[in-house]
Amino acid sequence: RGCQSLADRPMYRRFNKGLLQTVSQEMIRATTADLVVESIYIVNTDTSNRTYSIFHIAADESEDDSFALFHEVILRPDTTHVLCENAPIYLRPGERLTAKASVADKLALTMYGGQAY
Repeated sequence: RGCQSLADRPMYRRFNKGLLQTVSQEMIRATTADLVVESIYIVNTDTSNRTYSIFHIAADESEDDSFALFHEVILRPDTTHVLCENAPIYLRPGERLTAKASVADKLALTMYGGQAY
């Protein structure tokens, strides 16, 4: 099956894009409304295997491994992982997603979603 862009659907938009770092960075935070993350694309632009981790942090909590959705997942060179395609992630106000990689600036992450209804 081909890849259908959620960006083409009017209720979804790109939340974030960027290169992952070795220190966790906030990718999205629900502020005043519930949000739904419909898909996350992670691309390894390097020539070596790299790993990534993604965390769903509860409101007023600090990141630790107990919040891991994906932990040290290996991504082969020139490969893309598509996450959440059949199981969206819902964020309540104050909740956030963070991500990090084993090596900085080698994994590109793009996230699509919208306001939860």
